[in-house]
Amino acid sequence: MFIATCVLGILAVGAIASSPLYARRVASFGSKGLGAAFIALALAVGALSATTHLQSGPFICSFLLLLVGAVLVLAHWDAPDEGNDDRTDGEPPWWPEFEDEFRSYSDRRRPFAPIG
Repeated sequence: MFIATCVLGILAVGAIASSPLYARRVASFGSKGLGAAFIALALAVGALSATTHLQSGPFICSFLLLLVGAVLVLAHWDAPDEGNDDRTDGEPPWWPEFEDEFRSYSDRRRPFAPIG
């Protein structure tokens, strides 16, 4: 059973590491809060099974809970929270004005500094 637990743990870590590649596809199935709850539950199950010396079944369950929780959290990582403004372009409101002023500053010709 130890080998099966190690293999499942390695697969879960690999799946969590590659989850940014596929996490957006599962965005409609949950939320950040649900993902965080799965992760907290996985940590609690892992800690409980480690302290009570249970068989590796709870560790396997912990790996699966951690995988599902991580995918749900990563799927909603860039999603705007409730109460924020509805802009989706990610550009702050002051940016266009700053960009125009910077462009005019950088296009301005300045005299060379005298040497020596």
